[in-house]
Amino acid sequence: AITDALPGVVYQRLESLSGEVAYPYISDVASEVFEMAAEDIARRPERLHERIVAEDLAGIAEALAVSRRERSLVSLDFRFRRRNGELCWLRTRCRPATSADSEIMVWNGFTEDVTAEKEAQARAEVLQRRLVEITATVPCVVFQLRREADGRQRLLFVSDSLQDLAGVSQQAAEADIQALLSRLPADDAELFDQALRRSLSEREPLHYDFRLRGADGRLRWVRGALSLPREDAEGTVWSGTWQDISDIKTLQEQLAQATRAA
Repeated sequence: AITDALPGVVYQRLESLSGEVAYPYISDVASEVFEMAAEDIARRPERLHERIVAEDLAGIAEALAVSRRERSLVSLDFRFRRRNGELCWLRTRCRPATSADSEIMVWNGFTEDVTAEKEAQARAEVLQRRLVEITATVPCVVFQLRREADGRQRLLFVSDSLQDLAGVSQQAAEADIQALLSRLPADDAELFDQALRRSLSEREPLHYDFRLRGADGRLRWVRGALSLPREDAEGTVWSGTWQDISDIKTLQEQLAQATRAA
C-alpha cells in the first residue's frame, strides 16, 4: 500500500460522544512508530494511549475537544514511551472529516517520529545557552551580523555586554539594528558601513575604529573586528567583536600632546 511507504502512520480515529475511541484504519507503519501492530491498536486502543506521557495525553484530549467544537486542525507533539522504557517524540496532525453519524467524530491524520528533530533542537539550545554564558564573561561585545542582498543589516546574535557598552539591550539590538546604529554619530555610522563593504570586497578579516554614545551619554571609542565574510541563503554573514578602547585613545592623545609640547 502507498501508505506503508510513508515515513509515518496514516490513521482514522473515531470518537463517540461518550468518549469511546476506535481506529478503523491505521497503516502498518504503526509497528515501527508505535512498536505495536495495527491490528492490536485497532483491537485495544487503550494500549496505545497508556504509553503516552500522561501530561501529553491530557493535552491531546484538550486539542481534540477544541477540534471537535471548532472543526479545526489538530497539530501537536507528544512524548511516547517505547518498549525499552525510553521516551521518543511523536508529531501528529489530524483534521475532522464528515461523518454520517452525528454522534461520532471522525479525524483523518498522520503521526511521525520527530525524536531526531527534537534532540537536534535540544542540542542547539544547549549550545546557545553556552554561547550566551561564555560571551557574557568575555571583555568585549561578541556579535554575528548579516548584510542582506538589499543592503539591510541585521544582528543574528549579540552578547549581553552590549548593554554596558552602548546602553542598548541584546533583545532591542537583535530586533532592530538601528537601536544600536542610532548611537553612532553620522560619520561613524558611515565608517561602520564602509568597513563591511571593504571586508566584502577584500575578503579578509578587518579591524576598524568608530565612536558610539554610551549609556552615560558620553562618546566612546570602539574597536571592531570582523571575521572573513561568508555567504548564506539570505546574504553575507560576519562574526566579530566590539571592544571599548576609550582609555587607549585617551592615552594616545595624551602622548601626542606630550610629544608636541616637547
